[in-house]
Amino acid sequence: MIELPKEADYVIVGENIMRPQKSYSFRYDGPEEGEWVYDTTLPLTAQVSGNVITLVWTASYSDTFTLSFGKTTKEIKVKSLFE
Repeated sequence: MIELPKEADYVIVGENIMRPQKSYSFRYDGPEEGEWVYDTTLPLTAQVSGNVITLVWTASYSDTFTLSFGKTTKEIKVKSLFE
């Protein structure tokens, strides 16, 4: 019998805190198929390669956003350069 991983085992691997103008990569670890989803109105540039996304926050202010792949989500805080 094949044991499937629990949903808690599906994770997005990467930093929880970003700084403006720096590149951060996130990787989805899990069996789900999906695509990367984030609020496209935010000042983010993104490059996607399969289950890896590389993000750059292009503004100088702080904020928080959610990054998702399939049903798996990760909350990411952006700290300004002055924090």
